[in-house]
Amino acid sequence: MVRKRDGSLQRFSAAKLRHGLETALAERPNADEIIGAVVDDVMVVARRQSPVVDSDEIGRAVLEALRSNDEVAYLRFVSVYKDFTGARDFEAEMASFEASDRP
Repeated sequence: MVRKRDGSLQRFSAAKLRHGLETALAERPNADEIIGAVVDDVMVVARRQSPVVDSDEIGRAVLEALRSNDEVAYLRFVSVYKDFTGARDFEAEMASFEASDRP
């Protein structure tokens, strides 16, 4: 089960996760390979937290996987996950992304 931000519980849906990843990775190279790997990683996280996993933990696992595989897909996904409202949100996320990549 997944605990949503509002406290409600939903069944974990690999299909729903896959759909979100397909949207983020649309027209990106290696999309099918990345989607499969991310779904597998998130399934491990969900099983480890069984019987209930917070949706935020799933979101963080997805973001971590996308961040290391496809920056564009990462930004697409994070824009929905963090509910971006404009270009400044993208700018702030990119600044944070680039700062964390520095040694």
